Amino acid sequence: MNQEQLAAASEGDKVDVVLEATQSSNGRLSGMLAEPNEKSPFDSFRRTDRQLDVRWSDETRIVMGEPAEIVNGGIFRVGGVLRAQMLIEASVIVVLSKVATIE
Repeated sequence: MNQEQLAAASEGDKVDVVLEATQSSNGRLSGMLAEPNEKSPFDSFRRTDRQLDVRWSDETRIVMGEPAEIVNGGIFRVGGVLRAQMLIEASVIVVLSKVATIE
Protein backbone atom coordinates (compact mmCIF):
# COMPACT_ATOMS: atom_id res chain seq x y z
CA MET A 1 0.00 0.00 0.00
CA ASN A 2 1.45 3.36 -0.96
CA GLN A 3 1.00 6.75 0.66
CA GLU A 4 -1.89 7.73 -1.63
CA GLN A 5 -3.78 4.49 -0.98
CA LEU A 6 -3.25 4.82 2.77
CA ALA A 7 -4.51 8.42 2.72
CA ALA A 8 -7.69 7.21 0.98
CA ALA A 9 -8.30 4.47 3.60
CA SER A 10 -10.93 5.04 6.26
CA GLU A 11 -10.98 4.10 9.90
CA GLY A 12 -11.93 0.41 10.12
CA ASP A 13 -10.43 -0.50 6.72
CA LYS A 14 -7.93 -3.34 6.44
CA VAL A 15 -4.48 -2.09 5.47
CA ASP A 16 -1.21 -3.73 4.42
CA VAL A 17 1.83 -1.46 4.74
CA VAL A 18 5.61 -1.62 5.01
CA LEU A 19 7.34 0.54 7.57
CA GLU A 20 10.83 1.24 8.87
CA ALA A 21 10.66 1.31 12.66
CA THR A 22 11.89 4.39 14.49
CA GLN A 23 10.58 3.44 17.91
CA SER A 24 9.44 0.23 19.56
CA SER A 25 8.24 -0.72 23.01
CA ASN A 26 5.92 -3.30 24.54
CA GLY A 27 3.14 -3.77 22.04
CA ARG A 28 3.81 -0.52 20.19
CA LEU A 29 5.77 0.22 17.04
CA SER A 30 6.23 3.57 15.32
CA GLY A 31 7.91 4.25 12.03
CA MET A 32 7.85 5.74 8.59
CA LEU A 33 5.76 4.30 5.76
CA ALA A 34 7.94 2.73 3.06
CA GLU A 35 6.72 2.38 -0.52
CA PRO A 36 7.84 -0.38 -2.92
CA ASN A 37 10.63 0.42 -5.34
CA GLU A 38 9.34 -0.17 -8.88
CA LYS A 39 12.45 -2.15 -9.92
CA SER A 40 12.22 -4.60 -7.04
CA PRO A 41 8.86 -4.14 -5.27
CA PHE A 42 9.14 -7.08 -2.87
CA ASP A 43 12.51 -6.40 -1.28
CA SER A 44 13.40 -2.76 -1.96
CA PHE A 45 11.50 0.18 -0.50
CA ARG A 46 11.83 3.94 -0.21
CA ARG A 47 11.02 5.84 2.96
CA THR A 48 8.23 8.42 2.94
CA ASP A 49 7.49 11.17 5.44
CA ARG A 50 4.24 9.49 6.59
CA GLN A 51 4.44 8.50 10.27
CA LEU A 52 2.59 5.33 11.30
CA ASP A 53 1.86 3.80 14.69
CA VAL A 54 1.20 0.11 15.20
CA ARG A 55 -0.31 -1.67 18.18
CA TRP A 56 0.31 -5.41 18.46
CA SER A 57 -0.16 -8.12 21.09
CA ASP A 58 0.58 -11.76 21.84
CA GLU A 59 -2.27 -12.60 19.47
CA THR A 60 -0.56 -10.83 16.54
CA ARG A 61 0.92 -13.38 14.16
CA ILE A 62 4.67 -12.81 13.64
CA VAL A 63 6.02 -14.18 10.32
CA MET A 64 9.66 -14.66 9.20
CA GLY A 65 10.90 -13.79 12.66
CA GLU A 66 9.97 -13.53 16.30
CA PRO A 67 8.80 -10.76 18.63
CA ALA A 68 12.38 -10.08 19.82
CA GLU A 69 13.19 -8.96 16.25
CA ILE A 70 10.64 -6.15 16.32
CA VAL A 71 13.15 -3.40 17.07
CA ASN A 72 14.14 0.12 16.02
CA GLY A 73 15.57 0.25 12.52
CA GLY A 74 13.78 -2.92 11.43
CA ILE A 75 11.69 -3.24 8.28
CA PHE A 76 8.22 -4.74 8.71
CA ARG A 77 5.13 -5.47 6.64
CA VAL A 78 2.09 -4.88 8.84
CA GLY A 79 -1.42 -6.07 8.11
CA GLY A 80 -4.33 -5.02 10.23
CA VAL A 81 -7.16 -2.57 10.77
CA LEU A 82 -6.70 1.19 10.50
CA ARG A 83 -7.82 3.11 13.58
CA ALA A 84 -7.93 6.87 14.28
CA GLN A 85 -4.77 8.96 13.76
CA MET A 86 -2.97 6.42 11.53
CA LEU A 87 -2.88 3.76 14.25
CA ILE A 88 -2.88 0.23 12.86
CA GLU A 89 -4.20 -2.60 15.02
CA ALA A 90 -1.90 -5.35 13.70
CA SER A 91 -3.15 -8.86 13.02
CA VAL A 92 0.13 -9.87 11.33
CA ILE A 93 3.68 -8.51 11.28
CA VAL A 94 6.17 -9.86 8.75
CA VAL A 95 9.81 -9.27 9.69
CA LEU A 96 11.53 -8.11 6.47
CA SER A 97 14.74 -6.80 8.05
CA LYS A 98 16.91 -9.68 6.76
CA VAL A 99 15.50 -9.72 3.22
CA ALA A 100 14.60 -6.12 2.35
CA THR A 101 16.32 -2.74 2.13
CA ILE A 102 15.28 0.90 2.41
CA GLU A 103 16.74 3.19 -0.24
